[in-house]
Amino acid sequence: MTNNKRDLFIFAGVAALLIFCLFKAQPILMPFLTSLILSYLLNPIVTKLKNKYSLTRITSTALILSLFFVILLTTLFVLLPIIYRQFIEFISLIPLYFETVVGSLYPAVMEFASSLGFEVNYDVTEFLTKENMAGNFIDLSHNFANNILSSTLSMVNIFSLIFIVPILVFYLLKDWDTLIKTLNKHLPADSKKDIKELVSKIDKTLSSYLRGQFNVCLILGAFYSILLSFSGLKFGFIIGLLTGLFSFIPYVGMLLGVIIALIVAIFQWGFDPVHYGIVAAIFATGQVIEGSFLTPRLIGSKIGVHDVWVIFGVFFFGAWLGFVGVLLAVPLTAVTSTTIKYFLARYRKKYT
Repeated sequence: MTNNKRDLFIFAGVAALLIFCLFKAQPILMPFLTSLILSYLLNPIVTKLKNKYSLTRITSTALILSLFFVILLTTLFVLLPIIYRQFIEFISLIPLYFETVVGSLYPAVMEFASSLGFEVNYDVTEFLTKENMAGNFIDLSHNFANNILSSTLSMVNIFSLIFIVPILVFYLLKDWDTLIKTLNKHLPADSKKDIKELVSKIDKTLSSYLRGQFNVCLILGAFYSILLSFSGLKFGFIIGLLTGLFSFIPYVGMLLGVIIALIVAIFQWGFDPVHYGIVAAIFATGQVIEGSFLTPRLIGSKIGVHDVWVIFGVFFFGAWLGFVGVLLAVPLTAVTSTTIKYFLARYRKKYT
């Protein structure tokens, strides 16, 4: 076996082992992935500040991180009271929503089903007390008890995001250049040029997308939350904010936002097409702004991946890595696409 083939097999084995370890460690990956992404996004700013003002890497890192977390904490200080108030209001309205379902929504649905020729039961009390319904609630209780440990793990992740991420980001940014140099030293000599070329293409695609998508999410979150609040929709601020923040998941964030908003509108206004039209118009306008202005200007065609493959990537990485996979589906799909295109281009150049 030649040295090139031996190095390739070693590299492939190490990569496979790393992927396997990451898969096994996915429940605790969130703080580290968050730190890595933040460091990747902030590194160009730190480098530019360091070079422009002749600062040390530690000083520029400390300045940028301080500014970043001041902005983040200020934003949370403004938003959290609003979110808290709307959450408390939602809890207080649950009995009213239940009464609306029992007294208005359920009879209306049953009457509509009856008009279509279906045999229905108008007694909602009997429906709610059926054995299968009781069994479902029992199963739900059992599942809740069984998931206490996983909930504990979630709390650990939340606290680690708050306290550990800043420390990890600081050390990653401080030693970013050293880490890159160390990785370069361990690249196979015969393949170093090709690997650097591929990584450069991935970096160009990924950095442009992440920074552009971050701005798109912020703008859409502000747009939806403000307009839904002005429309009079209860919890409009939370619904709009979450819709904007989750718009980086193609179609999923928008679809969930529309569904939740319409459900709340039904409880709030009943069967009122005028208010439904206002809510629908807000989301439609947001989609037009995103598709015609924000995405072309802030992101463009940096990913170069068809929408079908993006949706497939959401399902694939979601099934593989869970919620973390859903969050990272689009960047991972972009990286995979760039890698495949690179090797296909080399194949065509060599054999066609």
